[in-house]
Amino acid sequence: TTFPSNLTNTSKTQLNINYSWTEINKDTCKYSRNGGLTNSTLIGCANITGVTWNEGLNNLTIYINDSLNNKNASYVSFILDTIFPNASITSIQTTTNSQTVTFNFTTLDAGTGLSSCIYRVDVNGVQEIANTSIGCYANTTQIVVSSFNTYNLTFFSIDYSNNMNQTSQLFTTSQAV
Repeated sequence: TTFPSNLTNTSKTQLNINYSWTEINKDTCKYSRNGGLTNSTLIGCANITGVTWNEGLNNLTIYINDSLNNKNASYVSFILDTIFPNASITSIQTTTNSQTVTFNFTTLDAGTGLSSCIYRVDVNGVQEIANTSIGCYANTTQIVVSSFNTYNLTFFSIDYSNNMNQTSQLFTTSQAV
């Protein structure tokens, strides 16, 4: 099998399966999604297109027979994940006369798992802190902003199939008067 490579994560429900074969006397090509219990014929040994795959692990076997009934098979497994991770900023703590801010977050993915978490801070529509990677299971992060102002914190959660979710929350740093 040429594409996808084995154990690929994808969010494409109709992922095309491209494969190659070398056989002068090809007779039939088929594929099975369930270990050979049921087979679908590939007319002209064409690539597999237009199939809606199941959420989760998909195990696929592609069979080819030649006119002398010699047989060969190729196997590929891929994971379909269309479920977006959740992302939540649970709290933001600021202290008067301090530009140090602590935020707490939670994130969870029911699909292929979390690949990365990122935060960004903007002030008045201008980026204050560029996209910064953080551990998805750290749950608490401390940042320092440049001035006393109102900021927008955005937290992103991304899974291994590149499904992304984000949440934003405003916070204000202030000086005592």
